[in-house]
Amino acid sequence: MLKCIVFLIALVFSSGLLSQQARSVLFISSYHPGFPTFFDQLAGLRSVLQGENLRLDMEFLDSKRFVSYEDLFQQGLEYKLSVLPAYDVIITADDAATWFATQHRESLFADTPIVFFGVNDMNFGLSFNQVPQVTGILEATANRETIETVYSLFGEDTPMYIITDATPTGQLDFQRFEFELLNMKVQKYEVLSLTTLSHDELIRKASSLDPSGVIIMIACFRDHNGESREFSNTLARLRKQTPIPILHLWRHSIGQGILGGKVVSHFHQARSAATMALSILNGADPDQFKVDSTPPTQYLFDYQVMQEYDLDPLDMPVGSEFINLPKNPNPLFSRVLLVAGIFITLLGATVIGLLIRIKIKHRQELKIRRANQALQAKVAERTQELEHSIKETEALLRLRNSILDNTVAGIVLVRNETIQWVNRHAETLFDYPEHELIGKHVSTLYCQQQDYRRVTIESPKILSRGNAYQGEYAFRRKDGSSGWGMFSGKALNPDNLDEGVLFILVDFTSRKDMENQLREANQTLEQLVVTDHLTRIHNRRFASDQVQAELIRCERYQQVFAIILIDIDHFKKLNDSFGHDTGDAALFQVAQLLKQCCREVDTVARWGGEEFLVVCPETNQQQAEQLAELLRQRIMDLSLGLPCNITASFGVAAYRPKLSNEALLKAADAALYDAKHSRNCVKVANF
Repeated sequence: MLKCIVFLIALVFSSGLLSQQARSVLFISSYHPGFPTFFDQLAGLRSVLQGENLRLDMEFLDSKRFVSYEDLFQQGLEYKLSVLPAYDVIITADDAATWFATQHRESLFADTPIVFFGVNDMNFGLSFNQVPQVTGILEATANRETIETVYSLFGEDTPMYIITDATPTGQLDFQRFEFELLNMKVQKYEVLSLTTLSHDELIRKASSLDPSGVIIMIACFRDHNGESREFSNTLARLRKQTPIPILHLWRHSIGQGILGGKVVSHFHQARSAATMALSILNGADPDQFKVDSTPPTQYLFDYQVMQEYDLDPLDMPVGSEFINLPKNPNPLFSRVLLVAGIFITLLGATVIGLLIRIKIKHRQELKIRRANQALQAKVAERTQELEHSIKETEALLRLRNSILDNTVAGIVLVRNETIQWVNRHAETLFDYPEHELIGKHVSTLYCQQQDYRRVTIESPKILSRGNAYQGEYAFRRKDGSSGWGMFSGKALNPDNLDEGVLFILVDFTSRKDMENQLREANQTLEQLVVTDHLTRIHNRRFASDQVQAELIRCERYQQVFAIILIDIDHFKKLNDSFGHDTGDAALFQVAQLLKQCCREVDTVARWGGEEFLVVCPETNQQQAEQLAELLRQRIMDLSLGLPCNITASFGVAAYRPKLSNEALLKAADAALYDAKHSRNCVKVANF
């Protein structure tokens, strides 16, 4: 996740999808890159714009976390717009960014078309039908359908607890939802608002809610104290505190413990806005697009959460979609059941045939006195038919056993946690003969006892519904070695699990081993790319990336950092006098000394030749100068077994606001150059 965010921020400063001749689009988000809806919005934009020879830049208003950030944001954007080419289209997401772009349009984006999406304020959004070159997509939540879903699933007497917060969009969404509650004459509802509660007070209050109720989350970002918390954090705490189901009006939260609802899709909103923007870039008149007030919504539910409340997909509204659905049962298992069913049917038919023939035989015996010869012929005929039927039944039984024994999956019948029957492939998988497996407790076949306990806890609820229980676990062979298998279990009788459960095991140990080897190889390759082969410390490429990352972090969060450039004095003379092997050994020992003397958060790298670079996060100029002096003394004291010790010169440069990567490194290099005049000293860059 952190890598994704760093990449996106770097994308902003590197001008997005690079192309010198590309048309340019500026995307302004109301929030920040870690906000739950951002990645869905970005995916929607890129599904249309990617591959269109466009440069997509991004800016973040961060209105959820910082109430008074707008002026600073405006100043920074004005500066960027003053040095960058003019954009061809502006795309804004949600109310805050749209309000900002339209309010400052004349000073920032004069004559540039604006396309917005995700705007909650209907009157505000529809007003742009009268404004030239501004259009977009409104965000209308399905409030009535969500309330009707509560009634349909839990009954009309279900108490509803509405959670909202102190943000402007949260209040606006709540007002529309409450209007629908009043319009539908809903009586049993209570508002839990962060305009009067803190986050912690909300969580404590949740523990006392009626367990028969339902929570509908509108917003939960900022409380009345001005404290902001991530949506996912509050959701996880609510789920831990109260067992009642939670519904939501937006797609981004489904899959994190939310039951579902009729939700707004940020992906489709962004895709529609991107389609409008691309048409405008291709020559369409912006004023031909009216503001779209009917964005797409869908019924979406989390199947795993449904299971917690004993809800069936058939209970859900027509047209509902589901995530986290269980996989289909193994088709091989279905074929085995079909063969077994045919066998049982044939066996039953044979028994019925035998009973009929016995009755016929008795009737023939009553007539034996009158037609002995005729009866003997009939008995012989019927006996022959019976023998033929028995042979056919035996042949079918052998065929079934052959199919089960020659299948490439292990099959195990478990009753009361004890193995009752195995096929031949299961003997091969576990490396046990059949007589040793029969009667063995099934837990002995698991490598990890927590896996066994997990299966015993999870499987009964699934199996008793007639569903297949599936999972991937490590199994133990007789010799103690382990393998990996995909398990699929089905109860013989879902109403009585004591009758037994048939498990099918497919061995994928080889694939698992290959995955582990590939992961280890990738890790080794990643390390080699950023490591200097001689000194075994980071190389120049890695150090350059760290300097750029620290510049971005300090620029955003107003932090400090410094760099120290180090050059070993008279290194050429050392090589000429004692040989390159001695020089290489000296470089290695200096590198290890620098690494030992610096903090774990510092980056120590070989910059080139006999030069080293140390990147010191959260370090001011004075602290960096003190560290450089310490390193100078330690190098001077370093014993290399030579007639004289080596020394080094140091150039220190500390971060200044608006300073580029190149300027900072150039300042440190200039300070080092100054130090080289005197040798064995520390010089600080003067800006």
